[in-house]
Amino acid sequence: MDESMPSTDRAHGFQKAETILSAFDAQTLTQILEYAADVTLLIEDGLIVDLAVSDPALQKESFAADWIGKSWISTVTVESRSKIEDLLTTPAPNAAITERQVNHMSTSAQDIPINYKTLMTDQPNRVIALGRNLKSLSALQQRLVRAHQDLERDYTRLRATEARYRLLLHSVGEPILVADAETLLIDEINASALRLMGRVREEILGNPVTGFFSPGEAGKLQRLAAAAIADGTATTEPLELSDGQTAALSASAYHQGASTQLIIRVHTGADPSRDLKSDELVLTALQDLPDALAVTGPDLRLIAANRAFMNQIQVTGLNQIRGASLGDFLGRSQTDLNVLVSNLKTGGYVRNFATILTDRFGSEDNVEVSAIETHQTGQTVYGFSIRNVTRRLPSDPEISQRLPSTADQLTNLVGRVPLKDIVKEATVLIERLCIEAALNLTGDNRASAAEILGLSRQGLYSKLNRFGDQDRS
Repeated sequence: MDESMPSTDRAHGFQKAETILSAFDAQTLTQILEYAADVTLLIEDGLIVDLAVSDPALQKESFAADWIGKSWISTVTVESRSKIEDLLTTPAPNAAITERQVNHMSTSAQDIPINYKTLMTDQPNRVIALGRNLKSLSALQQRLVRAHQDLERDYTRLRATEARYRLLLHSVGEPILVADAETLLIDEINASALRLMGRVREEILGNPVTGFFSPGEAGKLQRLAAAAIADGTATTEPLELSDGQTAALSASAYHQGASTQLIIRVHTGADPSRDLKSDELVLTALQDLPDALAVTGPDLRLIAANRAFMNQIQVTGLNQIRGASLGDFLGRSQTDLNVLVSNLKTGGYVRNFATILTDRFGSEDNVEVSAIETHQTGQTVYGFSIRNVTRRLPSDPEISQRLPSTADQLTNLVGRVPLKDIVKEATVLIERLCIEAALNLTGDNRASAAEILGLSRQGLYSKLNRFGDQDRS
């Protein structure tokens, strides 16, 4: 081996350290040690005789403020003590520098991780420990672990959602395609559509929708996609499939990332999932139902009604009321109907909403309304079931229980207080019961309750304060 070349052990180390460093005084060497590490410890016989902390983050935590005079091993957690013993062991000549990561006890909730390297001096009982703060690295690792766990949970939820989506898609009896709105390439197809087209899944996915219709229908399909993108939903007239069948399409657009997808429903008129005879029986039963039924659009204008509804409002045919506002017949006031529709939009349905139904001659009946919001061919539709409860016995337990008790209390005052004071007490009782009924009817909406009672808002608030109900929301 050529002795003029540096040895392997020193190939990446200083070659003239002794010549250069011998010119430095102790203060300069101390500064070099401080700059070289976040924490520098001078150890003698296992005790910390001096130290320097240069990391600002550790200085803020008063790290190692009371270590001088303590044994180094007493400053670390239990599992790190064996590592301190390794760091204090005198290495063999020319051995690699000992390096260990230990955790120091801290007054905060988390221990402080420090990576130490030890340098042996010419005296075996003296050691210099150079430490690097790993707290920021540890925090980064913890964030990485949490991010990985979140990613795993999101992936699990995504897989579960995808499974539910596929189960729902393939359980629908109606043929359905999912395609890209721009290219009309098919991304997904359900079992009913596969049966309709007489192909296997691999032959359909990735191919354009237009390939399964007669060549002359391509323009209509393009216009269907454009209309769905513009309006959210669109339908076509019957189109001819490649096998000669006819079918009408309806499409709904939704965004998926940067692209727009279409859910295309194929209506062939031979949907095996529906029994048209059963549908007709259901419609006949609803028409003859003794409870009144009414169907309106989102503007609450009547579209359809059964015979019971027409009988209750004293009309002989649907043409007399088609297009009329439901508010002309249902509700004590417009506020009543607004409360009903607001609850309907919020929850999707309403049950047993108490109000009144007025016929075309002004006669009123107490009714309970159940309603639902649904969507048909892209249109919002409200359905109302209206039951006459005028002859029903009172069923409100709160009022039925309170009135006799309160009446007894009032009659017990006879002979002890003047009649005018008894009348005053009765008036207050009636006011309170009416206000409570109005608040219950409107779901504690004070503005609506005030309108129903014919009071100003301030007047209602004043009465609530007088009755001690100011905290009621």
